[in-house]
Amino acid sequence: MGSPRSPTTGLPTPVRRAADPTFATTGSRPLVVTVGSIGLRSTVRPVGVDQDGLMQIPTDVTTAGWYRHGSSPGEGAGATVLAAHVDTATSGKGPWAALTRVRIGSEVVVQTSAGAVRYRTTSVNRIRKSGLDTANLFSSTGPERLHLVTCGGRFDPSTGHYDQNVVVVAQRISTS
Repeated sequence: MGSPRSPTTGLPTPVRRAADPTFATTGSRPLVVTVGSIGLRSTVRPVGVDQDGLMQIPTDVTTAGWYRHGSSPGEGAGATVLAAHVDTATSGKGPWAALTRVRIGSEVVVQTSAGAVRYRTTSVNRIRKSGLDTANLFSSTGPERLHLVTCGGRFDPSTGHYDQNVVVVAQRISTS
């Protein structure tokens, strides 16, 4: 990722958190996330952190990563973090490019190994990457919530990075 990239290249969401790589939650594993109002449907796979401490993101734009060192959907507390590339040079825009169109109050469904967990969106934020509050983003305490994260804003071909993250926050409304 050191060379300049085309404007359609997505990069990992630069989220940092010290994590014990052997720790993983015992809750349900997310399998699919759907935001029907924008046509987003992605398979989900568990991910950890890379050698630089960044959250790993699946390379396929149709697949989201679930931060397995954090909370699980339906666990009852903390943030479940799902992240995906906005685009890639070979695939173009992925379904997560639509996150900027999510409206507050939209339903998000996470199908898990234990059933469906439904959420309602409470905020849609564009945050400069330098201002991303990773402690809150990855918090394992407080009310149960879902964070959907992708890149956004302006792409800088000289650095190969977008200047913002899109962060959608949703609160759990039911489990089935």
